[in-house]
Amino acid sequence: MHSTPGGIFLENNTLRNLLLNAYHIRSDQIEGGPKWLDSARFTIDAKLTKGVSRSLLPKALQILLEDRFQVQIHRETRPSECRPR
Repeated sequence: MHSTPGGIFLENNTLRNLLLNAYHIRSDQIEGGPKWLDSARFTIDAKLTKGVSRSLLPKALQILLEDRFQVQIHRETRPSECRPR
């Protein structure tokens, strides 16, 4: 993900990659999702409201994914022995 003047641009990304960028998580922290999570590719060229801080880019991407892909996130803490290796 990189920012452009007034927006963000992501080219040829899978939904998994978009989630990793938006939520700052590792790939092994994603469970479930559609069959095309790792195969379909998307290019996102999103414009932001003028004056929005670049620090808000991940949050802007989260909102876009929730709106366009109906992404629903569930966070939970698991004991270390339950985590994939």
